Amino acid sequence: ETKENKFKILKSIIDSDNLYPNDLYLLSIGELLNISILIIHRGRYGKADKDIDRGGIDDLILSSTFYKAPLNMEDRPLIIFNKTLDKNKAIYNLIIEKAEIITQNNIYMQYKDVDDNVKTLINAHCKLLQKK
Repeated sequence: ETKENKFKILKSIIDSDNLYPNDLYLLSIGELLNISILIIHRGRYGKADKDIDRGGIDDLILSSTFYKAPLNMEDRPLIIFNKTLDKNKAIYNLIIEKAEIITQNNIYMQYKDVDDNVKTLINAHCKLLQKK
């Protein structure tokens, strides 16, 4: 492919309005802004090497993806999304604290301030990252 042909292909993709956010966008945002992002999604059952207890930590790891802030994770914001799949795209919905008036404090919090159950899940993801 020539450079001109590649440009035409990229332009047609952009002009088609079929670009949707994906996990790569969120990973990039996390790295650029130095924030952690937790994505909750439908688990990939049957893809594990071993039997998994539904609702156990291994099940939760399969049903989530964690992008760790590159620096000072405990003092950086954590944003949590629920990911669902549409026919053509992934849809990301923010998980926020319930409140009558939504402010930035409902959208993200620092890792050190999250519930212990969420910390347990994030720590399990971090242990897996250290093994790699």
